[in-house]
Amino acid sequence: METFFGTLHLPGADRPWNVEVSIDWLKKEVYIKIPEAPSHIKEWSGVFVQTLQDQEAAFRTKGLPGAVAHWWHLFRNLQGGLFGLILALPDKKGIWTQCSFTLDKGSLPD
Repeated sequence: METFFGTLHLPGADRPWNVEVSIDWLKKEVYIKIPEAPSHIKEWSGVFVQTLQDQEAAFRTKGLPGAVAHWWHLFRNLQGGLFGLILALPDKKGIWTQCSFTLDKGSLPD
């Protein structure tokens, strides 16, 4: 299991949050941790749809604050972290919202 962290503004969220992403590339499992989430739920699992060894992953999360579902696409960067793009389902006006971000290898600071 590899863990990555960073700050990102999820589509539909009211502000940026610290996020931790843990990935088991072989088992195709991913877990998202958002300690600052406004609900009592702080961790979510993702449903993998594609992986390319330990270099690229695409998965979906449901129930993260701010949107019904998010699609994540992550790529390994040259520094050993991840570059990512998150796409949320269309909002009430039919607009697809997205964000791009980088995550560093390691865990969220305490």
